[in-house]
Amino acid sequence: MKAIKTIGFIVALAALGYYAYQLIAKPNGKKYTLNDKHHVYYKGDGVTEDDAKKLATYCTQIELFGKENDMDVQIESEKNSNDMKVRFIVDKAKVTQEVETAFLNIGNDMAAKIYTDKTLHIILTNDHFDDIKDLGVAKATQTQTQTNTNTNQTDDAK
Repeated sequence: MKAIKTIGFIVALAALGYYAYQLIAKPNGKKYTLNDKHHVYYKGDGVTEDDAKKLATYCTQIELFGKENDMDVQIESEKNSNDMKVRFIVDKAKVTQEVETAFLNIGNDMAAKIYTDKTLHIILTNDHFDDIKDLGVAKATQTQTQTNTNTNQTDDAK
């Protein structure tokens, strides 16, 4: 009986320590709440609440923050850095190549529309913002011009 009480006390103490750490240290960053289902956490010397608001507005516009789903995002940057990490919480079991491509496309669009001066690193995470997969760098899409517009031209005709 005494062992059960001791184990219960240790578990309660660990839980209390964990929640105190979450409350005081804020390892996920400061929280910007759009509504009860959608939050943007922001941290680092170079990230402000305004950055979080821009991201929340963008996610609402593209319907990533929809009425049917709960979704949190985290942005992180260092002072005087052009790199910004954007972490999206996903269900690891539902991550496919198509999902990865969709989030990388969102990152590219985000780079073109709201963070034009930043290099975005798009990362999929679990609900504790532990990385599942780093999808790579997102950049603003560039329009490409084709120099040879004659597609019927053969090597002999050049």
